[in-house]
Amino acid sequence: MMKLVKSTILVFLPFIALSLNAQSIEDFKKCSLINDPMERLACFDVLVKDKNKSAEVEAKPEVEKSLPVKKEVITEEKVSKSSEKIIEEQKEKILTLERRVKRISRQRDVEKQKNEIKSQPFSATIESVKFINYKFKFKLDNGETWQLTDSGKRARLKKGETIRIVPGDMRSFFLENSKGRFRVKKIK
Repeated sequence: MMKLVKSTILVFLPFIALSLNAQSIEDFKKCSLINDPMERLACFDVLVKDKNKSAEVEAKPEVEKSLPVKKEVITEEKVSKSSEKIIEEQKEKILTLERRVKRISRQRDVEKQKNEIKSQPFSATIESVKFINYKFKFKLDNGETWQLTDSGKRARLKKGETIRIVPGDMRSFFLENSKGRFRVKKIK
């Protein structure tokens, strides 16, 4: 008789285990769907306690029912706090970007004015002239040093002569004097 009871238990044991296992899998799936880490951990803790204590099996559905309510309240508070924080951070970023754009546009305006000033023709007097390797290097009274890029024998530059520097296309410059127009570049 004892053998019959043992064999019956052994036959039905896998079916009992499978049914208990299927229920626990569903419970674990429910817990895994909770987004908040603390609530998810609490749900798993309840499941483990329930498996260890068979007396609390009926209390588990009540805990599961109460968890989503807590989840909704906590997530609403977190969402409102985090969304306010995100909005404030975005406002700060927008303000800093606006400041950067204004600063960059001011810098561009200043550079544009400098370039316009540089691109204006001007007159100057030659302070010193050197003729090296068939090219004239000359220093003007404003402190700038220029060099003729053309072979400059025709230019016949002399100390004390008044010349005119005229900007050309693509950042090129020309020297105009009584002998003609010659291409020059600024050295210093």
